[in-house]
Amino acid sequence: MEENQSKQQEQHLSKHERRELKKLKREEERNKIEENKKKKKSTKNIITYSIIAVIVLGFIYLVYFLITRAPSGNNTGSDYDLSGIPSGDIHWHADVNVNICGENIELPDGLVGGHLGAGLSHTHDRATNKNSMPSSDGNGVMHLEGNVKANPSESTFVKYMKNIGINFNENEIMDKKNGDLCNDRNGTVNIYVNGKRYDKDLNY
Repeated sequence: MEENQSKQQEQHLSKHERRELKKLKREEERNKIEENKKKKKSTKNIITYSIIAVIVLGFIYLVYFLITRAPSGNNTGSDYDLSGIPSGDIHWHADVNVNICGENIELPDGLVGGHLGAGLSHTHDRATNKNSMPSSDGNGVMHLEGNVKANPSESTFVKYMKNIGINFNENEIMDKKNGDLCNDRNGTVNIYVNGKRYDKDLNY
């Protein structure tokens, strides 16, 4: 009905007016086509940018995964003494005490119900630590949970100290270094395991 009315109206127009009307219609059609093209292009750009974002994020995660999983230094599995370590998952605890110039240091602990550190090597809050190791006061209990043989570099004592935010190596601990004065004497970093001095490679 509307088309018939439009045709009837066009018949009453002059040639010039009809040409102008056709020109306007062609312009409207071109505008619609251009608009559709822009919409398609915009949709295509969104899809393209989304794919690029996913690829970039995936690459960032891969780099992060490789960095965090890579053994520190040049150590490989063969550099560690893994004798007596089971091949499967373990759940072991060790009581860690830090004494600097005769003062026992309070070590960081995890939030209640959580842990501080990594999945394989971490500590919990003091109450949880004490429950898991009753002979301990709960301060700085090291938890090894997982497959140590598969991730030896993630299971070292040095790695544990790093995981809980303690600066430590064979030459320094926290803010103290070998040679710093300790009770008016030059101090030295020493490690004791079950009361005996440990002088082997720390494997960090």
